[in-house]
Amino acid sequence: MFKIKATTFSEFLSELRSRDVEFSCFIVERVCDALDKGLPRTTFPIQSYFAINMNCAEPHYLLALQNNMQSLIDCEEYELCARSQKWIDKLIEEQSQENLA
Repeated sequence: MFKIKATTFSEFLSELRSRDVEFSCFIVERVCDALDKGLPRTTFPIQSYFAINMNCAEPHYLLALQNNMQSLIDCEEYELCARSQKWIDKLIEEQSQENLA
């Protein structure tokens, strides 16, 4: 669970921006876990003052992983980066196979 201490929406956005790399890692971990388990959707539970419900469906997994890759590199999360790249490669291959069919 990703915890945010803000009590106003402005503070919430500010804290999320200041912790963007940490949040990117959280997103990638959740998407990779969903892919490992074959789940069609994953959620990103956020504990905060606000009721926040974020999720990602399977058609968007590839984009979520690609969009967060640079953050993984920036924070030197190489193990998670490798895990993400494995799934990126696999999803691209699956898309290529679907396009050929």
